[in-house]
Amino acid sequence: MTLAAAAGPGGLGPIEEERRSRLESRAAQGAEAGAMFEACLAAHAEGEARARILEAYRFAQRIEYTHAGLTPAAYLAHPARVACLAMRLVKPLDAETVVVGLVHNVLEVSRLTEDDVAGALGRPVAEMLVALTVDRRRTSEDDTKAYYERLSRAPWAARLVKILDKLDNLFLLCLNPDDMVRSSYLREIETYIVPMAGRDLPELSHYLRLLIENCRTTGHRS
Repeated sequence: MTLAAAAGPGGLGPIEEERRSRLESRAAQGAEAGAMFEACLAAHAEGEARARILEAYRFAQRIEYTHAGLTPAAYLAHPARVACLAMRLVKPLDAETVVVGLVHNVLEVSRLTEDDVAGALGRPVAEMLVALTVDRRRTSEDDTKAYYERLSRAPWAARLVKILDKLDNLFLLCLNPDDMVRSSYLREIETYIVPMAGRDLPELSHYLRLLIENCRTTGHRS
């Protein structure tokens, strides 16, 4: 079996199928993301957990995202996928992990503050977002190491979301034309995310390693 044909846990398809679906979503500006998320929610959550997740999703839909090169709808497709991965891969279902997945980057890509998130979704969620948020002005290896050391002390849900965030981003790494940036990104994932997955989401570890190698082989796709 080739790397690109390897299926993964939680219904993750072969790598090339997963990449193709994300490329199609990007081309469609995230038009399918709402239907995808609601189907995933109906399949994996019910009762209070479903209500909690739906509350967070409605909140996420109202945010005005500012991400270079992406419309707000196109950007929202990414956290929606991260939340769906959390529903599919984390068993039993942990609603707070899904909620954090839905809003994991809002302190970076919107005008919302920690207090805004705390008022809408609760202080624990807001504190996990602070733990997840990267200071883009601090990019040295020591800064990266310190960031992951802090994250290692954060709640389990925050670490799970970081793993799933990186997993989703890997499928679209091929869109970055800079060889050095891609290589640096893959080194970061191998150094910090793979060991984190081994501890916190071990069933994903093998697929994650295959995806990293596939990204190296794929390189850049225009």
